[in-house]
Amino acid sequence: MRLVQQQQRPDASMSLLVDLMTTGALDEGYAIAAARRAEAPGSPQRRRQVGRAAAVALLVVGALLAVAVDQLRQSRPSQLKARDGLRARIVSEDKDVAGLAKRVDAARAETARLRDAALGGPGTSLEAVEIGAGLLAVQGPGIEVTLNDAPGTSGDPFGADENRATGGGRVLDRDLQRVVNALWASGAEAVSVAGLRLTAASAIRSAGDAVLVDYRPLSPPYVIQAIGDPRSLEANFSDSGAAQSLVTLHSVVGLRFSVRSVKELHLAAASGALSLRYAHPEGLQ
Repeated sequence: MRLVQQQQRPDASMSLLVDLMTTGALDEGYAIAAARRAEAPGSPQRRRQVGRAAAVALLVVGALLAVAVDQLRQSRPSQLKARDGLRARIVSEDKDVAGLAKRVDAARAETARLRDAALGGPGTSLEAVEIGAGLLAVQGPGIEVTLNDAPGTSGDPFGADENRATGGGRVLDRDLQRVVNALWASGAEAVSVAGLRLTAASAIRSAGDAVLVDYRPLSPPYVIQAIGDPRSLEANFSDSGAAQSLVTLHSVVGLRFSVRSVKELHLAAASGALSLRYAHPEGLQ
């Protein structure tokens, strides 16, 4: 009996050792410390977790960027197509307006011929009034003032260039207004801008970045012609405030301009000019 009991004791000791190694081998404090080390920012496990999270975030951002780029590529052709369509329509409408203007000029010339025949020929006081009102084409010596945007500034009237307040060098509608008014004040008998004859009812305005003269969009360079004595016109205009303003704009923002004398200028009659509504014989009230 003793021999049997002594043989069972080693088995009990072995069972105790196995239990100690398999269950509760580490103290609870050691397990908590090990878990904290695994979650520490510099631990390999923590770095792997952060790396996986960053990879997922990059994949999401990349997918969003791909979708945005694809949508932008799809919308860009439609925007360009709409813009090109608008350009083509404007060019077509300008051609129609030019054709109608030629028909108006032809009808006006025929009316003038019939009127002169009825009144006894050209040279009447009515003709002088019509020349002053821009109803008749004129020719003669004068000066030519050319305004142009600063170098590197787009001349596209449909573009989105910077305005002068942010350093842009575009020619604005007020620049043309000042030059035209200065030419009238300098003794000009007739004035045109880009071939458009100006009258007392003419308007120089802007629509966005485009400059309009009598509601027709123009693009630089803007050529302003004035008929009159070239010497006095050039001298008076050079002394005007408009000329001094152009010199300042040239030095500050690079706006370009030039003035030259021309021996013979041809200014067409104003399109849609004032029409004669009332008349009475000369000498009568």
